[in-house]
Amino acid sequence: MARIAGRLLFELFVECMIRGAGYLLVRTLRIKAGPDDTICVVAGLLFWTGIGIGSYVVYRAVST
Repeated sequence: MARIAGRLLFELFVECMIRGAGYLLVRTLRIKAGPDDTICVVAGLLFWTGIGIGSYVVYRAVST
């Protein structure tokens, strides 16, 4: 049961958070983009990495 729940959460995270954000970014720049393209995953990972780094920078700036 735990394996199924873990797989479900992983798929939900990858599909919605990473691939979804990447698809929205790619779709704004390129008309012919499918949601299953590899570029969508790469763009999503870069987006969330940028969000993480930006959040850390803001946290450090505010906390000092």
